[in-house]
Amino acid sequence: MVGYVDEILEAWKKVDQSADEDGFKTVGNKWKTKSSAAPENLFVLNEDCKKLDSVKATAFHNIVAKALYITKQARPDISVAIAFLMTRVRQPDQDDWSKLSHLMKYLHGTRELPLILGANRMGIVKWYVDASFAVHPNMRGHTGGAITLGQGCPIVTSTKQNLNTRSLTESELVEMDDLMPSILWMRQFLKAQGYDINENILYQYNKSYPS
Repeated sequence: MVGYVDEILEAWKKVDQSADEDGFKTVGNKWKTKSSAAPENLFVLNEDCKKLDSVKATAFHNIVAKALYITKQARPDISVAIAFLMTRVRQPDQDDWSKLSHLMKYLHGTRELPLILGANRMGIVKWYVDASFAVHPNMRGHTGGAITLGQGCPIVTSTKQNLNTRSLTESELVEMDDLMPSILWMRQFLKAQGYDINENILYQYNKSYPS
């Protein structure tokens, strides 16, 4: 997907007025990139922040949609950032633009990062799921999950929960309900392809506070 990542970066260069002629600010002779796909304030909203004009808002929507495509194809590492930015495409503001800028700088620095997948022959499917409590402005939690057959994760999900919860433990229960259809479907799908599934393991952190 390197070519498609380049397409996204090229689209960003055309609309980001704060970038230099190459599309990204430089420090000395080095590209100024980011080490993570999402900034620390990803879920923080400022209701008084200025909304984007129609041109930028359209560009924001288009670029986020393009990034969503590569998230599903080969770049699960940007899932959390895209999951949030997709909730902001209707009325994006300057803060959302800055968060998208952060993501573009990360993509620029990792444009050739591959997704390497592998499977052992032990017949063990492992799911890793977790939830964040009340991180969205409407106090809803966030669900994350990934499956591995040995190396890499062919399926990764990151989404806002549809229910309000009162504790992290309750968020974990909602997260389980969100992902259980995928967990059961994957088991049945692999069996239908002729693979022996000896174990279908779910790893979940289900305590309110770190032990």
